[in-house]
Amino acid sequence: MRSLKNLGFKSRKTVTMATWLLATLAQSVVTSHAVWSKSLSKLLPAANVNLEFIGISGFINGSSRRNP
Repeated sequence: MRSLKNLGFKSRKTVTMATWLLATLAQSVVTSHAVWSKSLSKLLPAANVNLEFIGISGFINGSSRRNP
């Protein structure tokens, strides 16, 4: 908290708002990525595209895990 104040954030409310904004942005990016990969799998069923092979769905599953 002290290092954030050194960067120019004067009040605790500003730091809280910045943290909330960052969390909301990250959540929307993950959600839109999931929706995009789901719609892509609906668009290409005839081509039998394996999204796990491409790495689109593996990106979300892998980023949520911390195991090496």
